Amino acid sequence: NLQSNRFILIQMLSRQRIAWAFIIASGLATTTYAQKKGDQVQENPAAPNEVLIDGNLTEWGSSVSEYNEDTKLFYHVSNDNENIYLTVRSEDKANVSKILAGGISFTVKTEGRKKDGASVTFPIVPRQRPQAAAPKDLVKFNQQRLASAKEIRVTGFKTLIDGGISIQNEYGIKTVATLDTSNNFTYELAVPLKALDLTVAYSQPILINIRVNGLTPPAGPNMGGRMIGGMRPMGTYRRPTNLGPLYEASEFWLNRTLYKAK
Repeated sequence: NLQSNRFILIQMLSRQRIAWAFIIASGLATTTYAQKKGDQVQENPAAPNEVLIDGNLTEWGSSVSEYNEDTKLFYHVSNDNENIYLTVRSEDKANVSKILAGGISFTVKTEGRKKDGASVTFPIVPRQRPQAAAPKDLVKFNQQRLASAKEIRVTGFKTLIDGGISIQNEYGIKTVATLDTSNNFTYELAVPLKALDLTVAYSQPILINIRVNGLTPPAGPNMGGRMIGGMRPMGTYRRPTNLGPLYEASEFWLNRTLYKAK
């Protein structure tokens, strides 16, 4: 009987340890998720009465003043009865190069949507061959690159096929990005609420992700790569690692509710 009671006690203690471990792990996971997705819910500010998507932030006044250190972006997210808006500016020269390399993705996730939410990425600047030397006029060079961006990439929309759409599209998604003479980047985006399957009556929080994608490393030449006698043949390409900030995506999350006129 003593041996039986000892066995039962050991089982009980083991179950308690497992239960406490599960509780602690769940708490840590919940905390990490909350930190990733935004610490607290805030209501979107109201958009200006008249919004013109032209890359000029005049109508926004001083509202584009919130700053995120990870992405090096000044930003403002707002909405009216028809659209949700993202306005962005960046004065960091290296960050502008990163934006031109991979674009900015704006993602909205609501309960019941696809896992990754509905996302709009712009600008999509066509790849160019590496330059033998740095351009003499970097601003003019970047302005020409930005002017070549004629496509918006969309994913996760219920009524749109994932892929590229024209900047002149019938879906109501409007976006313009500009570079001034000091190489400062400004960006305006309007996404119809109906394209997100939303109206201002939607009262639940929405998760918003803003991501500077960075440059995708080249796949490199295909030189075989088969192992011969346990050794890799000379000349085989290996994808480089630690390529630096230009290749590293940066992002942040906002936890918002839609603005409703009082």
